[in-house]
Amino acid sequence: MHGNSSALVIATPRRNEKRAWDEGTCRWSAGKRQVVEQTVSHLKDLFSLERHRARTLSGLLARIAARIVAYTIGLYINLFCLSRPMRRLADLLI
Repeated sequence: MHGNSSALVIATPRRNEKRAWDEGTCRWSAGKRQVVEQTVSHLKDLFSLERHRARTLSGLLARIAARIVAYTIGLYINLFCLSRPMRRLADLLI
């Protein structure tokens, strides 16, 4: 990627650090982290991101975008065109 890009990474501080979080904030953070990790895992499985075979970052991004578009179109067809449950995508291939 070109240009200036940045990301804010929030890590739970250790309990013995000056800036340690209280127990409630740690519990809140752990819940959010679990949701993020489950979502990433689901997307990796759903879109086979571990086996993408892209050679460049732009190629990887293009492949991910194509898979997300195909998935979204499948959901749309199921829900609005066929009045079926959204996630019954396997039946669309038959």
